[in-house]
Amino acid sequence: MNLKTKSVFSRKPYWKTYGYAILLLMLVALWSAPARSSEPTPFDFGPLNRMLGRFVDSRGWVDYAGIKAEPADLRMILARLREASPESHPAMFPEREDRLAYWINAYNALVIAGVVNAYPATSVMNIHPQPGFFKVFHVVGGKSRSLDDIEHKIIRKEFGDPRIHAALNCAAASCPRLRPEVFLPDRLETQLDAAVREFIRNPQHVRVDRKTGRLVLSKILDWFGSDFTDWYKRAYRVDDVRITDYLNIHLDEKDRAYLRSHPQITIKYLPYNWTLNDRALHKDAVR
Repeated sequence: MNLKTKSVFSRKPYWKTYGYAILLLMLVALWSAPARSSEPTPFDFGPLNRMLGRFVDSRGWVDYAGIKAEPADLRMILARLREASPESHPAMFPEREDRLAYWINAYNALVIAGVVNAYPATSVMNIHPQPGFFKVFHVVGGKSRSLDDIEHKIIRKEFGDPRIHAALNCAAASCPRLRPEVFLPDRLETQLDAAVREFIRNPQHVRVDRKTGRLVLSKILDWFGSDFTDWYKRAYRVDDVRITDYLNIHLDEKDRAYLRSHPQITIKYLPYNWTLNDRALHKDAVR
């Protein structure tokens, strides 16, 4: 074997000469790279918030004509609702507040969409009379859900919180006021407390009529009375509960004192006004 041949075969393999240095550089690069977050992106209600802020006034009346003329935000939020829900993407909604805020906002957005699709209209009772406005299916998180499904099978069943009846808006004049903002997980408790207090202190929904000795109430408190009394039973660990017990949490002191002194007060429920909560129909109305 000549010297040239010997020198070639006696060289160290490439990986032995440089391999450890390359490996060290790779490890340094990995350690210095910014960590990627494994947390999913929270659901973005921005388009719905913009739409509510633009087209819902301080009284809760909705400019449906305006939304129909400029539907970009409505279309965007409906697309996002179709893509994801707490059922289809549970990691996006880790906390109770995330899930409840989603379903309240989804319900209100789908109601608005149903009205806009049929606008001009004067009542949801005239939209899809068969099977009924609240029984029409919408795609939510890749799954068909009606408004009744969302309200009764998800929100009421899963969360057991009567305050939602002051947050869900069915597009009727007798509904609690639609707020010009979305419900957000980190503000949900404050927002729900404010909504139910406003509802109960509004004489169009709850009124102590001292002249007739009657308590005049929204039909909502009749239809869903057990939601309020059952919550009160759980919260205060009592068995004998009337709707007035729940109302007394939020009424002002003057009305609370009257109800305490009249424990068997007669209750009268108001007829429900299904006229659309359209700004054009209620220009001079006061809420």
